[in-house]
Amino acid sequence: MTNPPKSIPASILVFGASGLIGGAVARHLKDVSPQTRLRLVTSREKKAEQLRARFPDTEVIVANYLDLPGMIRAFDGMEGAFVVTPDFLDETAAMINVVAAARHAGTLKHLVRVTGDPSSVHTEDDVPLNLRAFDGGTAIQHVRARKVIDSARLPVTYLNIAAYLMSDFTRLFFRSLVNERTLLVPYDRTMAFIDDRDVGKAGACLLLSANGHHIGKVYQLDNGHDLMTFREAAAVLGEVLGEPIAYDDSVERYVQSFGPLAEGKDVKLRYFLQYMEWERGASTIWRRSDILETLTGSRGGSLRTWIAENRAALLGGVPKSAGKVPA
Repeated sequence: MTNPPKSIPASILVFGASGLIGGAVARHLKDVSPQTRLRLVTSREKKAEQLRARFPDTEVIVANYLDLPGMIRAFDGMEGAFVVTPDFLDETAAMINVVAAARHAGTLKHLVRVTGDPSSVHTEDDVPLNLRAFDGGTAIQHVRARKVIDSARLPVTYLNIAAYLMSDFTRLFFRSLVNERTLLVPYDRTMAFIDDRDVGKAGACLLLSANGHHIGKVYQLDNGHDLMTFREAAAVLGEVLGEPIAYDDSVERYVQSFGPLAEGKDVKLRYFLQYMEWERGASTIWRRSDILETLTGSRGGSLRTWIAENRAALLGGVPKSAGKVPA
């Protein structure tokens, strides 16, 4: 039996276009399909100005998931959509607005939605009670998003990031790496890894694919190379950077390190500590796969390659997002 044909969207809406993943989607679409009409979305006007400079002759708008009129403007006339959301978003309200806007437009052919759950998580009941008690955060927000989208029967493909984003080394773990030459990550565990750019490329390739079998699928995405503990990742960092990188999984040192940065964010700090402890219990489920290569036609970038590309930053440069407690 041949795969059912899918009409490739002539117009594509990209949320989070000012971020690493959404920006990679937009760049790949511009490079390989310049005839596709793009509408790039960001939630802040300052970011919109930057996007217009990066993507001249491309439509850029400001819209917020929690603002229905803005969502209606965003989806108007669009046939494809890439949706990625920030942590601690009210996903039920946000995806209700996405569904309403898509239905109002009446033109949507394919929506690609990014999630980030262990592959064993299908409903909120699969998440520990201590994490559910926060009533928000990555552990349950993507489950809630899928429930709304699936109930609406939108033509969706889920890209589940079954890995840590490599950008976390210049974001979540950056401060101790630069100041102490130490990878400070509590609850050592086995994880897969992936370059944010490869997530974006996979999303763009899905939207440009004529294979209708992608719709309704959940793809567990990793780079196909790396499956290691954070202690092993510290060793790789040291080898590539040419300097010894220690590893410390102490919760106390993690709290001490992020304490000055976490003022007013103690709830989120507690949340992520409990999330990482839960991840340790699920560490046996992470796997290397060929899903990325299947979707894009090429293997993803390895952690070693990414570290080499970002060597200057990791040895003392200061990325704009460095040292922030997840927001």
